Amino acid sequence: MRQFTRLLKARPRLSGVGQLKQSSDWSYKPVSIIDPPTLPNSVWALRRYLNYHPEGVLEYLDLEPNLSLSTYSRIKVGRKGSLSVGIEDTLSGRWFNFETGQHGDMLDLIQQYKNLTEDEAVSLARSLMNDQYFDKPLEPQAKTTLKAQTLKPNIEAIVARIISECEPITGSLAEEYLVETRGLKDLPNLHNIKYHPSFPTRTSEGSNLKTPCLVTVASHPKSNISNIQVTFLDPKTADKRKDVLVAKRSFGSFKTGDYYNFCTISQSDQLGGNKQEQFDSKNAIQSDDDVPNSVQSNDAFSQSNQSDDTFAKSGQSEVTFISEGIETGLSLFQVRPDSHILATLGKSNILHLDPAILGRKVVLIWDNDGVGLQSDRILLKTARSLQEAGKKLYLLMPAAIPGRSTTDLNDVLRALGREGVANTLRNSMKIEIQ
Repeated sequence: MRQFTRLLKARPRLSGVGQLKQSSDWSYKPVSIIDPPTLPNSVWALRRYLNYHPEGVLEYLDLEPNLSLSTYSRIKVGRKGSLSVGIEDTLSGRWFNFETGQHGDMLDLIQQYKNLTEDEAVSLARSLMNDQYFDKPLEPQAKTTLKAQTLKPNIEAIVARIISECEPITGSLAEEYLVETRGLKDLPNLHNIKYHPSFPTRTSEGSNLKTPCLVTVASHPKSNISNIQVTFLDPKTADKRKDVLVAKRSFGSFKTGDYYNFCTISQSDQLGGNKQEQFDSKNAIQSDDDVPNSVQSNDAFSQSNQSDDTFAKSGQSEVTFISEGIETGLSLFQVRPDSHILATLGKSNILHLDPAILGRKVVLIWDNDGVGLQSDRILLKTARSLQEAGKKLYLLMPAAIPGRSTTDLNDVLRALGREGVANTLRNSMKIEIQ
């Protein structure tokens, strides 16, 4: 089974996907409540069966696991591990795509990757089952399984240890990366941006190495649990390392109870009641061509005719800027140091921001990746969610820089300076979902 054989040997079948009955001969006996039926006649039973065999489904779809990013409970697929598939307990077979925000079970994955209707996906899955494609024996792994059941990694302890090993960024390679390479001349005095001098990782060829890195800490004011994002740095270039498996990697879960963590780049005094927000911007859609007429699910962006939609209303303007990456948020900080700026450290995390910690007006700092707004599901869902929470929503997306396939706010800063960022800010669009 190619790499899946290695993966199965590397991780146990845990409770919910199959437990071991301890005996003198260590015989394997599935005892899970989600054990698959032998002849799944209904679509519901078929989904249960496929979810029991996520490795087989991924192999059929020719989706290679990224072994360096996969864990005992999740298979990661892709160079960055963007596709995450559960393989443990009741989450077995459930997947999430961090790039698109899409999710589902194994039947949904077959339908999406084969571009089929649901009926066609069901028919294909049944034919695979009739050919006994998924009926491959599992190896007895009793001792490994029992050990893993009691020695699951304590992610919180790992994150705490990594943070304890960090140093301030002042005078470090991380500061050089931000200031010189990224053009971020002004940096806030933050405790959640740190430097780790020697972090273990792997090269793209699989060799182990230790490298300096930028460590960004995400948290939530209502939780005492943090997680981190690590950016691996090259001492020779003061830029992201290109010889590692993935340039950025997260440790720990962004979800802590009912809340999702984020990184605070700048806390506006206005949200604390001291200083007035000011935003020198037209705050309007510049033309009908700037916004799509319609999108999937019958949602639509539209321009509001209200004349008071500025970010400079006296005594009432509470504005939160939201970026995906720390570098993008810090780019805005160069021209708006007194604003409330948050970084979610992942595009899909924007979906889960707590509206209670956001201002009355929310500006989404979006990358221009050449994809139409009408096809960006994460943007649509985020806009609808924030609008339903009573927020006034704005989109800050830079114009494409010639010669680049994608353009973000930091690209604008490096190419056009602070004035370029300010111009982008002045062209922010007010958006609504109808």
